[in-house]
Amino acid sequence: MLDKMPVKTRRFNLTADYDGWWCDVRVNAPLGLFLERMEAMQKIVSENNNNPDPVKLAPTLYDLLELVIVEWNFKDDNGADLPCSREGLKHIPFELLLLITEAINKETLTVPLASGSS
Repeated sequence: MLDKMPVKTRRFNLTADYDGWWCDVRVNAPLGLFLERMEAMQKIVSENNNNPDPVKLAPTLYDLLELVIVEWNFKDDNGADLPCSREGLKHIPFELLLLITEAINKETLTVPLASGSS
């Protein structure tokens, strides 16, 4: 018998300017919390005609990413390890936050059927 919720992760390997960087993302985050964070992000995006203000969007992105990212190998400008935490997220460029979020959306918004389902 399981004594806690299993955490399923997937490694996202980044490319281009971030070649060699990766983050492990929880792909079975609690659905209600995940959807609340996604809804908050979508609201900010739609209110701003798909051109959201980073100042308004960043805290919502931090909320989402803090929920799903469990590990990474990200470095700061000096090459020191960034903590995999909300504080570490604050040191990541906006373009990288969006890149990670886009990859996560593609993966976590697919709903696989349970074994034996048709």
